Amino acid sequence: MQSPNYEIKNKKGICLRPPSERETIMNRLVPIINNKYTEIIRIQVLAGPKDDSPTIENYEGGVKIRTTITSKNPQTMYCICLNPKSMKNTKKLTWTTIEKLIEGLTEGIQKHPELRFYITYLEILDKGTEPNFPHVVCVFKKIFEFAADSEVGLIYAPEKKSLDLEAIYRNPEWIDESKGGYWKKHRKDLIPDIYLNLPIAGAKYVEADWAKRHAHNLVYLTTVFMVRACDLKEWTLPRKIYEPLPDGKCYEVHIEKI
Repeated sequence: MQSPNYEIKNKKGICLRPPSERETIMNRLVPIINNKYTEIIRIQVLAGPKDDSPTIENYEGGVKIRTTITSKNPQTMYCICLNPKSMKNTKKLTWTTIEKLIEGLTEGIQKHPELRFYITYLEILDKGTEPNFPHVVCVFKKIFEFAADSEVGLIYAPEKKSLDLEAIYRNPEWIDESKGGYWKKHRKDLIPDIYLNLPIAGAKYVEADWAKRHAHNLVYLTTVFMVRACDLKEWTLPRKIYEPLPDGKCYEVHIEKI
């Protein structure tokens, strides 16, 4: 049973900064690619509506865009490697190089300004810094729904959820070029204790101070990512728990304040 007494506490996480009115998802992807310490490993893009008999256009990098307008939305998971020909494409996965993917997405976006392109899943390799350059894989998923009239809700509209940093994995494995040339994370290398004192039961995400500690190359890409701070109710049972406020606001916090 919840205590009738609660406090308002602020919790911070890292999420993808949504494109502004004059931007596209390319404004988020290019800085990650151009940073010598970060790489895109996997990305899932919602690229247009779906129909039972859709019109499909194909572009470089395996990019597929369905142009028939209906209520259902397709998503394609692109896996980045050096040698896509050695990898097997499936209905769930499309192997490509980052150069071909960017080329295909750029052309598709230019040809279809009427469609909204979403990134719905993202894996990024952070190569660390001196002296030992510890490599980690950062996984972003759609996790939190926010108040539509909050600062974050307004800049994300019409999306209802932010793309949040959900997990960080240590020591990814490099699969050599003869086998495709790609990075692979291992479940056993999930950084321990990042889920201590999670604010909402069942909703895993990495709090901003953990992200800054383990993936600072990523979080200092402030044109790409932002700190999402939300006010939550803190209840105390035998331990502290949190519950979203009905009118809870979310807003951006500068990374230096973490």
